[in-house]
Amino acid sequence: MNFGIGEFYSLACALVWAVAVVLFKKSGESIAPFALNLFKNTLAALLLGITVFVVSPEVPDFTPLSLGLIIISGLLGICLGDSYYLRALNTIGASRMAVAQTLFSPFVIVLSAVFLHERLHGLQWLGAALVLGGIVLVTWTRDSAMSDVDARRLRAGAALGVLSVLLMAIGIVMAKPMLALHDFLWVVWLRVVAGVAGLLVVVAIRRNA
Repeated sequence: MNFGIGEFYSLACALVWAVAVVLFKKSGESIAPFALNLFKNTLAALLLGITVFVVSPEVPDFTPLSLGLIIISGLLGICLGDSYYLRALNTIGASRMAVAQTLFSPFVIVLSAVFLHERLHGLQWLGAALVLGGIVLVTWTRDSAMSDVDARRLRAGAALGVLSVLLMAIGIVMAKPMLALHDFLWVVWLRVVAGVAGLLVVVAIRRNA
């Protein structure tokens, strides 16, 4: 197996995300999941925006369809997915959430096969089944010291975690074709901006409710 730049980025992404999850868990002890998601994505949108206009200042020629898919991708993956992820993280903890996070790859594989017509191999299906089995085993194994209330809370949190990972996977698969058509930084930045916009709409609705 050749170790190229793609493999390096994959491992670096996993390492950075693992550190981020621990930091999110610590931050979540004093900050509500929704507020934390709004803060982190607002900061990300600001810093990415500066990077985009320094590194790639020319605005790509987005078609309405491309722009719509990027916006929907950001709303699903960042506005909803990240919010649910942080809420589940507070509920079930970083270690169990890390197990739920492993569903991301099987979700992406299946969604890519269905919507992007990418081929799946037998071992990929087997890997997806093993990951799903691990989720069920970790979540539904009863602890003799765990009350029924704690068990229900754990299962609800795990279900929310799985939903968050699914939404993230959907957002990524939707955005992938756009990466081949438009500048990478612009696509990533617009996804984050769309996510922040969705969060702000939720804030406005809550204030007016």
